[in-house]
Amino acid sequence: MYKKILITAGAAAMLFSGCASIVDGGKQKVNFQAAQPVNIVIDGMQYSAPAVIEINRSKSDKIVNVPECNKNVILKSETNGWFWGNIIFGGLLGSTTDYSTDAMWQYDQDTVNINCN
Repeated sequence: MYKKILITAGAAAMLFSGCASIVDGGKQKVNFQAAQPVNIVIDGMQYSAPAVIEINRSKSDKIVNVPECNKNVILKSETNGWFWGNIIFGGLLGSTTDYSTDAMWQYDQDTVNINCN
């Protein structure tokens, strides 16, 4: 009996989870590199670069404002490859989990070089 419950619980966990949600989660670490310390603004929050910052994934592109350089850096949102694997292997339930948690999205850069020149 215990073995059947364990197998059923494991199967349910696999069916109701998304690959991108499990592998990458709802945040992405982006390494902001700068030759000298600069302030950057992401989603209204101020950070100091150089730094590795966890950014919430979203379908929308992310605008990174660098006030000291008087410029913006655009992080383009694209579909996470794990989402496609999940559609093939996990089906509808797993892919909807990825979609609802925004884990199906990723930004096109993991490293951003900030130059004020």
